[in-house]
Amino acid sequence: MSVGSSSESLILPDWYKSKDGKPYINAIFKGGKRKVFGFLERPALPPQITPEMWNFKARLVGKSGVGKTSTVAKLTGQPAPRSHCETPGIVSSVAYWPIKLNSNGNVILTRLQFWDAGDNVGKKYDHIYPACREDIDVTLFLFSYTDRSSFLDLHKKLSDSEDDLKDTLRVIVGTKFDQIYRSEITSKELEDFQRQWMVPLLSVQNVHKTETDSGRIVTETCNDLKDVAPSLNRLCEFLLAFRMIKKGLLKDYAWVRTESRSEDDDADSDIEATYV
Repeated sequence: MSVGSSSESLILPDWYKSKDGKPYINAIFKGGKRKVFGFLERPALPPQITPEMWNFKARLVGKSGVGKTSTVAKLTGQPAPRSHCETPGIVSSVAYWPIKLNSNGNVILTRLQFWDAGDNVGKKYDHIYPACREDIDVTLFLFSYTDRSSFLDLHKKLSDSEDDLKDTLRVIVGTKFDQIYRSEITSKELEDFQRQWMVPLLSVQNVHKTETDSGRIVTETCNDLKDVAPSLNRLCEFLLAFRMIKKGLLKDYAWVRTESRSEDDDADSDIEATYV
């Protein structure tokens, strides 16, 4: 890869739908559902496919009930409970996602490791937050589109993190994007916030469309992959750009961009969502 700058996407966003992307998608699905990977597991790809693998550790930060657990569940394909229950310690989850570079066509298999800890337990035990911060690549600062106070709280959280996270990527994550019609935050406020702090925005739909009789949410099927693929693509591109800049492979990157909803998203806006 050569040194340059980018105002366009670094990856091909719809590549996972292509014939070349199919083996990768098949490797992270099992029985029509996203496969949940343990720390020592990795996708079983055909022997002739040997992509470069990049590992990333992500830490989640946000007030209780903002949607940290359901966001991780959405991104990793895990089930999420319908009612809110604060995380009783540290929970680590792994997701794999393939991306294809726009510049040279190389394929990278990303390994995303999400670390989530409950607010109360983090304040109670001194080892919780240091363990989450150790060797991290990105901190995800979460707010809810339907909770203005969670957005206003981001100023303090970002300010408090400036000294500790100088060499790591910071991303703000808007949860409950499927409820954007109820948003308590304006588009201008979001854009002004991003420009003030120079942080990218990732919006996540925390909606799960099917559930079992017991009330537990079923992981999404292949047909629902379109809901989570844009979020995974966007997060991986942020991480890729930040690492390339640190390595001198990229001069600059347009961190502040607007996000839009598709017609399919608007059609699904009346679906009941699950937030944890």
